[in-house]
Amino acid sequence: MDSGSSRAAPWSKLSPSIQLRQPCSSGAVPRNPKPDMDRCGPTSQPRAELPRPASPSYYLIITSSNESRIMGSQEAEMPSEESQYSMVPAEELPLNDDCHHYEGKYEVPWDIQKYFAQRYSIFSLYDYGVYMTDDAWFGVTPEPVANRVAHDMYGTDQKKHILIDVFAGAGGNTIAFTLSERWSRIISIERDPSTLACAQNNAKVYGIEPGIITWVLGDSFEYLDKLFNRPEELHPDLRVDLDVTVLFASPPWGGPGYRTDEVFNLYNMQPYNLGDLHTAYNRLDHALFLPRTSDIRQIAKLAPSDRKVEVVQYCMEGASKALVAYLPGSYPSQTSE
Repeated sequence: MDSGSSRAAPWSKLSPSIQLRQPCSSGAVPRNPKPDMDRCGPTSQPRAELPRPASPSYYLIITSSNESRIMGSQEAEMPSEESQYSMVPAEELPLNDDCHHYEGKYEVPWDIQKYFAQRYSIFSLYDYGVYMTDDAWFGVTPEPVANRVAHDMYGTDQKKHILIDVFAGAGGNTIAFTLSERWSRIISIERDPSTLACAQNNAKVYGIEPGIITWVLGDSFEYLDKLFNRPEELHPDLRVDLDVTVLFASPPWGGPGYRTDEVFNLYNMQPYNLGDLHTAYNRLDHALFLPRTSDIRQIAKLAPSDRKVEVVQYCMEGASKALVAYLPGSYPSQTSE
């Protein structure tokens, strides 16, 4: 694969054009990761003019069954700070029955056995405790490709140092971005609790300490709407300066013709088509991880008049696995922090 050292960084301010290159992934890991083995009824109210007591006080609680008990003020606290926000960072989630670490083909559902056979190209540290949901096998980016994408995004505008991964999945891309050490902050969003639990676990397998990635359990479109329009509804740890932020999206691939068409119409992609994605993301520079047969003419039309779109095909063993379209933001950024 082309080392990428001589090419212009994505999102450069050049005349409108589209570039198509076809590097094949070398599989190099950015650095050598080390696996980490792992209420009741109403309460009496104080007078408005009196300050709230600093020491513990007690309230008489009358329940619906007319029973009463004494509750300490620590139990009757005001809502926590986090309850003020509609979206907050996710806590570490436990692995559950939907999270699997298959050890033999006999355990694996028939429809993912093909992917299980490729497990070491998906996660090279699979045997150290990588977990995935059954659905995640279909969407995770192979590790050599994820590493190469992270390498190519390393060359983007150095003033932009925050990255949002809006479809975290089992963590493949988020892990590669973190190990590249390019980004000062990474926010990774996943709406399924089981899949997010797998991603958090897999990040630990790759030696990433808790707290380096800000995980979000929620809908990425809702998050971006709040980030752009109502940032006060987000926990402070989820607010970013849009001027220094880029976005990466590896959306689900589906829809009529996805597997059969020689050139795939991206406006037929389901559940989110190219228009849905670009409308949601075009405030920021963004990279879209798309099917290898995607119609690049449709992508080219998204370029602002004075900018370019770069499209890169990513291959393994000579076969294209996907393409990434690097698209410049269309609108001036505003600070959200």
